[in-house]
Amino acid sequence: MITSEKTSKLAYTLDEAAEAIGVSGRHLRKFIKDGQLRTFSLGRSLRISASSLDDFVRVLESEPKEEVGN
Repeated sequence: MITSEKTSKLAYTLDEAAEAIGVSGRHLRKFIKDGQLRTFSLGRSLRISASSLDDFVRVLESEPKEEVGN
């Protein structure tokens, strides 16, 4: 799970989620727009559940890695 010992968040803001997985907010929003990452609304803002973020990272880990060309 992406949580640390200090916090056990159940949901992240988009900025928190981007920081947690080491991508820019722009890339995170692209993943959401492309349907790769699930969100939910909390009032007027979007949140990403910890389980959705974990699932997303697992999928990325399982994808074949591209070789860096010469």
